[in-house]
Amino acid sequence: MGTGYLDCNAWVNMIVTINATTQLDVSGHSQRVQDVYHHYKQGIAIAMDGAAPMTEHCVKFLAGEETKDVISFQSWGTVMLKVKEAIPYLDGAITALEQEQ
Repeated sequence: MGTGYLDCNAWVNMIVTINATTQLDVSGHSQRVQDVYHHYKQGIAIAMDGAAPMTEHCVKFLAGEETKDVISFQSWGTVMLKVKEAIPYLDGAITALEQEQ
């Protein structure tokens, strides 16, 4: 975690894509699918909360409002912790959805 880089274009595009998945309409699906989707959205919300400082930095950097091209160790650490916290929600959603099929 002490070296490497973050492609802000790729990062912001990924965040936009992930956020779009939380806007799907599953109301026409079974209650189980709706419940699974709810858990998926909880996991995504946790991960996106952790990624918010890094995403904000990249948005500002791409807009020319931030000249510092370094993501702080703390921001990386926060993302990693929140993603780790979100994984059980996402794994549970995937497992439950596989059982639905």
